[in-house]
Amino acid sequence: MSISKSEARRLVKQAAEVDAHVLRGVLQISQEGATLDTIDLLEWLARHNNEEIILVAAAVSDGKFQLDDIVRTCQQCGRDYKGDYCEYCADVRARLRGD
Repeated sequence: MSISKSEARRLVKQAAEVDAHVLRGVLQISQEGATLDTIDLLEWLARHNNEEIILVAAAVSDGKFQLDDIVRTCQQCGRDYKGDYCEYCADVRARLRGD
């Protein structure tokens, strides 16, 4: 499964905000080892030896994602929604504006 580039960027931004280390590139595994573009992953992981870490890996799709397929949680009301915006909150905003 892959995620959209915008979702991947959001994850990277959140990670950077808490000073987490972020790697990005094409993963290649061979008999010589594993690299992410030019970064030796075993060497990078060795820097975190004896530390508890959380490693997040997500394949980023080049394809177009349909927003109707992605379920999100509204940060205002907590409801799940599909599409560009939470329809419940949009209806409430419209009612409050008198639309």
